[in-house]
Amino acid sequence: MQKTHNKYKQILISSNHLLKFGTFGLKSKFYLRLPKQKNILLYALLKKKLKNIIQNHKEVKIWNCLIFNQNITKLSLESRMGKGKGSIYANTCFIKPGNILFEFKGINKEKLNKLSLVLSNQLGKKVILVSKHNN
Repeated sequence: MQKTHNKYKQILISSNHLLKFGTFGLKSKFYLRLPKQKNILLYALLKKKLKNIIQNHKEVKIWNCLIFNQNITKLSLESRMGKGKGSIYANTCFIKPGNILFEFKGINKEKLNKLSLVLSNQLGKKVILVSKHNN
């Protein structure tokens, strides 16, 4: 059984829904608990696909906008009741609809659409593209 150390906040924080650094961003349209290892793999996948799409990939900046503030604990299956909560085995973040996952600068919208399709296929959920002009 997996337990978290703290509960999810029901209040929407408006700063997570606006672009801060780049001109384009990928925004979630789903609820998801994302482990830190999966986020590292997604970031590496985005950089790999970016090299294939663009020749001057060093001019493009990518910001990861997720903060991993929750820990998941787990007890062994044979442990009895009353033995505590268990040890921490993963850091996660809870993604709400409208949270910005990644921000980009130095890339045009057509090439970024390809990257958003790759990310949405990897997550299995819908990710939309937003720009600073839309906010």
